[in-house]
Amino acid sequence: MSRALHSKAELHAAIDAMPDAFVGDGIILYAPKLEMKFKKKHPQRRFVLVCDDDHASRLYAARDRIITALDNKSDALNIMCALWEAPKDEELKSWRQE
Repeated sequence: MSRALHSKAELHAAIDAMPDAFVGDGIILYAPKLEMKFKKKHPQRRFVLVCDDDHASRLYAARDRIITALDNKSDALNIMCALWEAPKDEELKSWRQE
């Protein structure tokens, strides 16, 4: 099928023409206009850390360990933020001096 807009009948005909094994694995319909509207209402927030491979692998391992242990990504991120916020400024300054 082309990337042009299609009617419901055209979409059903295209699905019916597909082999059963292909349809059995599942079909994902992509609606770019709807997706863009959704993304405008629900923007993803992300941050980027610039670090070497060793530090990145340690951070990802710690993140994955916490998320896996809690099974709830939102709770895991809240706990990770709390852990990062735990040291007081005095402690951080003393670590810097060591």
